[in-house]
Amino acid sequence: MQGHVLSSLGSYRSSLLLYHRDTGEYPKNLAQLDPKYHVNAWAPEISYATGWFSYATHPMGTKIRYVTEFNPDDAGGFLYNNNPQSNDFGKIIINCTHRNFDGIRYSEI
Repeated sequence: MQGHVLSSLGSYRSSLLLYHRDTGEYPKNLAQLDPKYHVNAWAPEISYATGWFSYATHPMGTKIRYVTEFNPDDAGGFLYNNNPQSNDFGKIIINCTHRNFDGIRYSEI
């Protein structure tokens, strides 16, 4: 299911870039993306490596949690920084600290 998670993340990021290009700013709330910048996100679970040739999953979901700084906690969904004073304003990440099969934390993709 890793592909679904990354596809959803890519959809959100593309929509945010288009919104920013058209308005000159990022939205404080992702509901502002609809309907023109509609995001079709679906991410049922995320798989992560637990050892050599073994993996586990945890529910991912598509919920968005609005934050002023990124502190992933494995609660699933995505984190969106909606603080205009933050250097990360307008960025969205996967709320997962586990590593993918390439050894990269999902929250750092």
